[in-house]
Amino acid sequence: MGHKEIFLSFSKEDRGFWIRYLLSKGHDVVPSISLSTFTRYSAEGSRNIYRGMKYTNFKNRVVVIGDSFIDMNTNEAVGNDEDLTFDFDLHWTKKDAKVNAISGLERLLDLRSRYVLSAPLSSFEGDLKYFREDYEVDDYTGMVGYISQPDYLREWTWAHMSGPEEDEQSWADLLVTDIKIGGGNASLFSAKIEGKLIKAYLMPVIFNGKADISGINGYVNVGGESIYLHADLDPKRTIKAKYDAIKKGDRFCYNSEIADISLNYHGREFTSKHGFLEHGTSQNLTGFNEVKDKEIKRDSQNL
Repeated sequence: MGHKEIFLSFSKEDRGFWIRYLLSKGHDVVPSISLSTFTRYSAEGSRNIYRGMKYTNFKNRVVVIGDSFIDMNTNEAVGNDEDLTFDFDLHWTKKDAKVNAISGLERLLDLRSRYVLSAPLSSFEGDLKYFREDYEVDDYTGMVGYISQPDYLREWTWAHMSGPEEDEQSWADLLVTDIKIGGGNASLFSAKIEGKLIKAYLMPVIFNGKADISGINGYVNVGGESIYLHADLDPKRTIKAKYDAIKKGDRFCYNSEIADISLNYHGREFTSKHGFLEHGTSQNLTGFNEVKDKEIKRDSQNL
């Protein structure tokens, strides 16, 4: 099975959240749910690991882990545990249709690779608690995505802008891999800009520029259009998380939900102070707060 996850990324002004429903398979499936919270000055997170417990495996677009679930049919996510490290009851309203970000060539080369923007632009509502601090989620903006990968992960740098200040109906998603091709890096790009869907279909796009732990600074050409993107990864508002069950060594992701991102298209600039930005690498870097793991050992019902 490799690595499968559904994730929610949403933010508003100077507050952001990242939620992952994750199934990773080494010798055994290890289901987990994580919640990370971000401000302009800090990032912290916790993950509940349900080792050895029963779960549903993305059946009928619903994942159930312990007493928590995410339902992609009703657009609802619920997460809790006995110690109330975190507790949330959320729903989202889609503002744009699903987009398959993987190019046709990549799907042919590896049928297990999927990256679907299930809701590339959405509004989130509900209640959330993290370490006894309550948050009212009211008109937060973000995305919902689904990822499936084999038992190894390459290095990547990835940014998503939802509802920039200049056009709240726009969004953009760029994932830069470490695969060199045509003088640049093989990348995935999808966006809705000025009401127009722009994306790669058969072939991946080529990114020219710099993409690393500091962020992204460069451009892609999609359908003859040159699109420039700049995003900064600030360590103080970035969380570090380790991936499970990866065969070829450890992998870590460094994630922020309130990164500064700007995009230039046709001479028009789109900006956001609360975008999603992530760098994945085998390097275990210092200077970042880490997601804290907690084993959930109580019995669960067969699902």
